[in-house]
Amino acid sequence: MNELVRDWVMGWAASRSTETPVAEPWGWLMEVGAPGQVRRFVVTDLPWLAELVPGVDEPGTWLKMFVPEAEAVPYLVPGWEVAPAGYMMSTPLERVPVAARDGYEVEIEDAGAATFVRVTHGGEPAARGQFGLAGPVAVMDKVETDPAHQRRGLGTLVMRTLQNHAIERGARKAVLGGTEDGRALYETLGWRVESPLTSIVYKG
Repeated sequence: MNELVRDWVMGWAASRSTETPVAEPWGWLMEVGAPGQVRRFVVTDLPWLAELVPGVDEPGTWLKMFVPEAEAVPYLVPGWEVAPAGYMMSTPLERVPVAARDGYEVEIEDAGAATFVRVTHGGEPAARGQFGLAGPVAVMDKVETDPAHQRRGLGTLVMRTLQNHAIERGARKAVLGGTEDGRALYETLGWRVESPLTSIVYKG
């Protein structure tokens, strides 16, 4: 599990162009520097929460843990809020057919260790997704469909395009942190759940 977490952390950082994550005894420290997400503590050793949680005083600090919410909540103090449940998921990469969607165009852009896929309709954004590479592992990220274009298979189009292009870039496996809503899509595409992913944010 720790190897999977390392790949996820490194690939996510590559996708978002953040600073290089730092290994800590309890997991990984990630300086994100984004609005609403200053940094991440990716915790792989749960008892460390007893030391980490009381020392946080900056809103926008996130905890990411690979346990059910009920196991993490006892460590919290006032100021922390639990985000919707998520999942760590993975899949071996194999080429898959990508069906075109009438009226939609797909663009692929590589930028360093990251790749961006954009789907447009009449020149307007319709769906998107990206991945960051961590060696032979591609970490899928920010897969979104505009509400006006949902239920047209664009999520599948984006995911399959990302997966095929990841293979072209040398990846053999893919990992992601998905939401409850996203889980259903990913499972139909052959992804499997590796663990719960509990997210908690300090609001102050």
